[in-house]
Amino acid sequence: MHRGYRFDRMLDSRDTDPEAVAYLDKLAMTGLKTLEVPHDVKTKLEVLLKQVGQKRDLENVGRFMMAKLTARTSVELPRVLPSRLLHDPPREDKGDLSPNQRGCVSLEGAAGETPRKGETDTTSCSVEPPAEQDQQARAAESQLDQEALALAEDRRHRLFRKFMGSHSPVSAAAYTAHRYAGVYASMVRILSEIKLRAPDFRPKRVMEVQAGFAAGLMAAYQIWSPGHDVGREALWNGSGDDDDAPSLRRKGDVDAEPREGGRAGSGDIEEGFEYLLAVERSAHLANVGKYLTAEFTPRVQWQLGLYEEGTASCVEEAGHNVGQRRRLDLVIMPHCLLSSVDGQESRHMLVRNLWNRLSHGGILVLVERGTPTGFRSIHAVRELFIKELGVGRFHFLAPCPHESICPLALTGRDWCHFAQRVRRLPHYLYCKGSRSKNVEEDKFSYLVVRKMQGPRRKFSCESECTTLEEQSHFWPRVVMPVIKAGQHCLLDVCARPHTFERVAVSKGMPHGAGYKFARKAAWGDLWRFPRRVVRPEARGYTSEEMQQHLLRLASKNRANEARGREGSEQVGSREERDRLEDEFVKFFGN
Repeated sequence: MHRGYRFDRMLDSRDTDPEAVAYLDKLAMTGLKTLEVPHDVKTKLEVLLKQVGQKRDLENVGRFMMAKLTARTSVELPRVLPSRLLHDPPREDKGDLSPNQRGCVSLEGAAGETPRKGETDTTSCSVEPPAEQDQQARAAESQLDQEALALAEDRRHRLFRKFMGSHSPVSAAAYTAHRYAGVYASMVRILSEIKLRAPDFRPKRVMEVQAGFAAGLMAAYQIWSPGHDVGREALWNGSGDDDDAPSLRRKGDVDAEPREGGRAGSGDIEEGFEYLLAVERSAHLANVGKYLTAEFTPRVQWQLGLYEEGTASCVEEAGHNVGQRRRLDLVIMPHCLLSSVDGQESRHMLVRNLWNRLSHGGILVLVERGTPTGFRSIHAVRELFIKELGVGRFHFLAPCPHESICPLALTGRDWCHFAQRVRRLPHYLYCKGSRSKNVEEDKFSYLVVRKMQGPRRKFSCESECTTLEEQSHFWPRVVMPVIKAGQHCLLDVCARPHTFERVAVSKGMPHGAGYKFARKAAWGDLWRFPRRVVRPEARGYTSEEMQQHLLRLASKNRANEARGREGSEQVGSREERDRLEDEFVKFFGN
């Protein structure tokens, strides 16, 4: 009965299932808490480090190797990266990647997306207009700029690949102690998101390239092996119980009962891995990996190269043609592009080779250091897929929410990278630095590509998706740490079609705006709530007015400091102003 009060005029609304809301939050929270190296691996590393050499010698060798690695991957400054997608759209669907693909495609702006099913393509392959020829010429020029930039960086570190490929027993043990925890944590973070957002993916045949100590295989074994198949919560709290994991639900079935088994696909008979392959050119580092993965079932096969005669994989493929060979389900490339081959074209050829080994629905995972150098190599491979393969034959599972040009590559000051916290090895085994710090934050740039048509290609918008997992492919990605201020949060997200924007959420907004979720959101999570964009360019940098104001303050401060001192240079003169402006540009940018 309405009595004239405003609070009586409430419309009927459907109650939200708490379990469905919790599952949506779980899909969006792709980040993990502080991880820890498995106990059995830690025990083996303790035995290994005690038998190889003295602790001080191992630490000195490890610091020397990390100095070389840092000099290769962490000295490049962020810049506006050349993009082939600014001038030309991606190729049509062509199947496997080929180094000599040609074809005519339609132009749809800088987003670079091909027409959907049912849409007409008005382009003609017979005659190319002059505008398209100019666009192709500019795209070829951008490709040359990418290759020139990669070549210039490779020439500065000509011996890096040989240095990382020739390990002694001591250097292999030191490198494992220094890098195992960080690489393992980043791989667990990536593979756990794959399992969460692609529940139908159950890899049987896995290969890790540039495996080293096989941290990628260890992470995959911990996540997908039937004996170690634990929930995301158990990855950091040590518990294997995952009874409260919600099942695969349809978008509208908020009150649906869970499927048998509690997890999508777990009601079926789970089978383990059929084939595990690790490729590592260093014999001593491969011995460390064999020691750490000795209990795997089936046993991990080790090769010095992708094509090694006499191995089981080559014998298996010898009696089959290319179409009949058994392909792989998961290929992992952790920190492989910069240390395995030199030159961008050689790296792209390696990616093409590995991509053509994947089966339909297979996944390729590329991981590099979270630096501008690592992001540059990942960005070049990302544009390789869009340019040569076409968006209909693949989709980016993570971290990109679109198959368009990367907006972070055009800012000149940001790069796409993420972080994962992990507990270090005990200091009495190996000390990386301060003894008071037992948790480190490994920063990485990555790309997960799946060999099938994605939800963003099947459906035109989020509301058409049939499952919540498909719906999550339309959610923006939080690509910077969340700014949590008083009663409001600011999130820098990468969203469709190719935008890098800042979203604001305040406490005074309705509950559906996601303020509570924003307070808990971490770097790398997905944003599933409506977006109130407050800054289309996301991280707005110092304005011209603020630059002039800071320049005046700096000049005044220098004038006060120089007062009373003799000097031929007049304070506040043109020369002094130019010098101050150079220092200002050094710290604040143009």
